[in-house]
Amino acid sequence: MDSHQIKQLETTLWEAATGLRSSSGLKSNEYTTPILGIVFLRFADSVYGKALPEIEKTFAEMQASRSITAKRSFADTAIEICGFYLPDVARYDYLLKEAYKPTAANQAIAEAMREIERHNEGLKDSLPINEYNKIPFDVVEDLIKKFSEIPMDAGGDIFGHIYEFFLDAFAMAEGQSGGEFYTPPPIVRLFAEVLEPKGGKMLDPACGSGGMFVQNANYIKKHHPEKLSDFMVYGIEKNNETAKLARMNATIHGIRYSVMNDNTFQVPVDIFGIGTDLKESFEYVCANPPFNVKEVKADTVQDKEHFNRYGLPKNKAPKATKKGEKKAEDVIPNANYLWISLFATALKPKGRAGLVMANSASDAGGSEFEIRKTLIEQGIISAMLTLSSNMFNTVTLPATLWFFEKPSIETPPKEGLLFIDARNIFTQITRKQRIFTAEQIQNIATIFRLYRGETYRFYELINTYQQQADAFLPALEVVQKEVDKLKADEAFYQKQLVETKKEAENDHESVAKMKIEVVEKLIKSNLFALEKKVAELKKIEKQQKYYLDHIEWLTSRFPEGKYRDVVGLCKVASLEEIKEQNYSLNPGRYVGVVIEQDGLTYEEFEAEMRGYHTQLEALNAQSQENEKHIQENLASLFRK
Repeated sequence: MDSHQIKQLETTLWEAATGLRSSSGLKSNEYTTPILGIVFLRFADSVYGKALPEIEKTFAEMQASRSITAKRSFADTAIEICGFYLPDVARYDYLLKEAYKPTAANQAIAEAMREIERHNEGLKDSLPINEYNKIPFDVVEDLIKKFSEIPMDAGGDIFGHIYEFFLDAFAMAEGQSGGEFYTPPPIVRLFAEVLEPKGGKMLDPACGSGGMFVQNANYIKKHHPEKLSDFMVYGIEKNNETAKLARMNATIHGIRYSVMNDNTFQVPVDIFGIGTDLKESFEYVCANPPFNVKEVKADTVQDKEHFNRYGLPKNKAPKATKKGEKKAEDVIPNANYLWISLFATALKPKGRAGLVMANSASDAGGSEFEIRKTLIEQGIISAMLTLSSNMFNTVTLPATLWFFEKPSIETPPKEGLLFIDARNIFTQITRKQRIFTAEQIQNIATIFRLYRGETYRFYELINTYQQQADAFLPALEVVQKEVDKLKADEAFYQKQLVETKKEAENDHESVAKMKIEVVEKLIKSNLFALEKKVAELKKIEKQQKYYLDHIEWLTSRFPEGKYRDVVGLCKVASLEEIKEQNYSLNPGRYVGVVIEQDGLTYEEFEAEMRGYHTQLEALNAQSQENEKHIQENLASLFRK
């Protein structure tokens, strides 16, 4: 969906939610589920409808053959091709018809959900069935009708976006922060572009609504579509309703998944029960875990290698003395490094991970320092990237992205750790929201690719930007010719006006006035058309310049198409340099600060500052002179 369609969808959602709020006794955190249930049905119907011709063709061919596979049901065939089966009673056209029947909508929705769960094992106990019994019939009817307006070509992590929309719109912050279950798609797309998944197993131990799964699957669909069937995602989510959302999200995106509703700190090592545990089992780990979780019980994690392989965070507080009070060593004071240890342990050799973490973790001391030091010295942490503030809709504070690449015998640790300061890379959407554009994501990912020695990909991106810029040339040529013609017409009409005024001197006053008005109208009409075309020309030039500016951004920083340290942007720091900084992983300590943020050279900046200083001295002198005159005038008044 484009931004305009999303805005329309949000308006529809708002109207639907307002109807629920005013027509039912549901609380704000209760009407999200029934709305998302209908959204799921709408999107599931869209995906299923596109796959249906292939499903019907494949099923017919199997029925005509004598192969044992011909015994498979239509539902099994649909699940193999589409990822899920949608029975007739769950098709949206059917539900829409039922919505026009008195009191039938609630029952129709419940039946649709039950039938989907019955035919799709992965969605068992995941769909809202009984929630609609709490809602008046006419409200459910209205919901079904309004959601029929959702564009059939809508895509992307729409569930995450919608969930975030509801959180923001209805202030649903009852004990959960946005980062616990939803990460804005641009951040996750950056993860996918850096991790570059190619099938295999992916873990998200705090999976929320499943956005990490969706964006990484989208990357595979685009770059390695033949590997999508080999891609399996594993998620753990503490909130049961959010875990259901993750299953729904993965289902309609055709992703193979196993999503558990549990507390990650309490799960057994073999939680997924299929020979996959949480130790060196995943090619990829990608997550946005909740920051700064306090007082995790130590006995739930201390005997689990996936949390303690690199050490456990310990509480420095003195032992408790009051009867019944927990002792300090009984709890983990901050869970940030439990997550970090889990990600490092869960990766297979050669595996890659990306995670969002609070900035404070980059410099944490005590036992956390020892864990960080071990991970750095073993070469597991490969890169650190600092984000700007306001990149998360419900969290204003800046965060840091950590990237791991697990060394192996074939792939020893890289020499140096990549630090990127991306605090100045963003696009302002609203006063409180910033995002990465698709091009900014590619530019940042290119730094990683150059760091890996993939110069050819740098030039591929440059060529892509050039092609996108060149695509505007035909339109520019056409509009420029139109502008030139209108300018020529303007000159002609102005000349005509001068001649008409001269000729009018010998005409009758009314005739002269009429002739002049005719020419002036032509001039005014032509000028209006010219202004419109010039605006159109500037718009096209701006669109073209957008891509040319990205070319300049890349080539000015990496002129030879090879990685190099860029002050204020990126730096590959050696282990010795990191030791000198007391094993800090704060990019700001390494990349430095750019003086010429406005594009000035150092000499130009120095000259400009000298000019400002001279102006300031002159203003101070003038101020002192004015103050002297004021004092003299006041003294004169008092003498009188």
